[in-house]
Amino acid sequence: MEKKMAFNLWDQMRWTEQMVLAGTPLAGTVGAPSDPGGLPGLSNIRAYRYNSVTREFEGNTIITSSEVQHSYNDGLYETITPANGVIFYIRADGGIVYYGDNGLPRMATQDMIWNPNFTTNPTSEDDDEAPDGGDSGAQSTHEGTVFINLGSHALFVTATFATTGNDVITKGGFVYGEGGHDSLIGSSGADHLNGGDGNDWLDGGAGGDLLDGGAGWDVVSYLLSSTSGVVVNLTTNENSGAATGDRLLNIELVEGTNYGDTITGVLREGGHGVELSGKGGNDYLIGKEGADRLYGGDDNDWMFGGQGADTIDGGNGWDVASYLGMSSGINVNLTTNENGGAAQGDQVLNVEVLQGTDYNDILTGVDRGGGIGVQLYGEGGADNLTGKGGGDYLYGGSGADWLDGGWGSDILVGGSGTDTFAFTAALGSGNVDDIRDFTVSDNDKIVLSRHVFTSVGLGVLSSAAFTAGVGATTAEHRIIYNQATGDLSYDADGSGALAAVKFAAMSAAGAQLSASNFYVM
Repeated sequence: MEKKMAFNLWDQMRWTEQMVLAGTPLAGTVGAPSDPGGLPGLSNIRAYRYNSVTREFEGNTIITSSEVQHSYNDGLYETITPANGVIFYIRADGGIVYYGDNGLPRMATQDMIWNPNFTTNPTSEDDDEAPDGGDSGAQSTHEGTVFINLGSHALFVTATFATTGNDVITKGGFVYGEGGHDSLIGSSGADHLNGGDGNDWLDGGAGGDLLDGGAGWDVVSYLLSSTSGVVVNLTTNENSGAATGDRLLNIELVEGTNYGDTITGVLREGGHGVELSGKGGNDYLIGKEGADRLYGGDDNDWMFGGQGADTIDGGNGWDVASYLGMSSGINVNLTTNENGGAAQGDQVLNVEVLQGTDYNDILTGVDRGGGIGVQLYGEGGADNLTGKGGGDYLYGGSGADWLDGGWGSDILVGGSGTDTFAFTAALGSGNVDDIRDFTVSDNDKIVLSRHVFTSVGLGVLSSAAFTAGVGATTAEHRIIYNQATGDLSYDADGSGALAAVKFAAMSAAGAQLSASNFYVM
């Protein structure tokens, strides 16, 4: 693969060409300077030109620098004319002024210019259009030659190239990966890394960098170079923290730091999503409309997939999958991952907290083992919350909610509205739920499964089957409410020989419960 650059150098300027390579050089030359003569409009100034700087490589190559540096500060005009197809970057430590062919100034710009195909620049005094470009510099869209007045400042022209193989490049400035699966690592300054074709990995280092993945599946990583968290928004490119000043383009995966990050995705062309990886720290990962993949990593993370069929994986720690803000309700089952509604197609893994929407949701937990449950938050709407094994925490929020803790010692909080607390799992000492906010005036209900409470008749509990006291005093008593402690027990034979079994505790001891507060189904 051949790479060429040609530089026009004005008289009395001295340049040195430096190239440090690791790999297998096949060929390499630096052309001798020639004197093409003076140019119109610039009297008594002549140009020297290097015909080419050519290098050719094969295989996997590590390129650390390819630099041409001006060694004098005499303020004369410099002409830079690379050959077609060259990727390069120009930096001056003072302001840069463009000149047309007649030597008249056309525009002032920043201290850096870059262009992935630099044969296009202003050509006449009538051409005063400002160049297009990003925060890291400017690029022009005009044919011709660029003249740069450096004043008393030094000029550096840096071009770093990869091959079509799998490259590892550790030089800052402008770095272009070409083909293959490349790893591009920037410096502490403002770098421009372009992965080119292939699946590339980019780490800009410190400084405000332009990170462009190019074609393929490309990664921007902040894991190795950051000493604090990042705020990265692929949609707005308003980034801060350790990513201050960075611009990310054509990126499919953002890898965070070992600190607390906030990373927001983007809807890619064709309706595709992105991958967001929080790594360490307490992270916020926010998907958009496409099919996103969110990986919390270590520590306690909060994840919102947004629209689309998303994969939400909390990883280690205590992690939240939130759907609050969706425009319709969801049906999420952490046990089967057969999800519907606004969660259609989602896969929700390794999360400890599931937060619903402001609409009617169906949320089902999962048995995590070891007696550890999950937390289900219904938020708004009439929600159906069902725990599994372990000690679950169910919070209905506003609306008329249904809460069933399943097996395990669960905490049930209905919130506002008329709520129902259901008991459908086999009774035992390890299955005693805590009802935190049963409110008689809200017409809250306690529903008992006939499959568990087998000696109780269906429908509204009969007054003969209910007693408020410390135990059954008749053969008909089945549900016993101890007002002093708030305990609820079931006695299968009333005042018979069988012992009563506690199945719930009312935190609001002393509530005026009656048989009408219970329903058997």
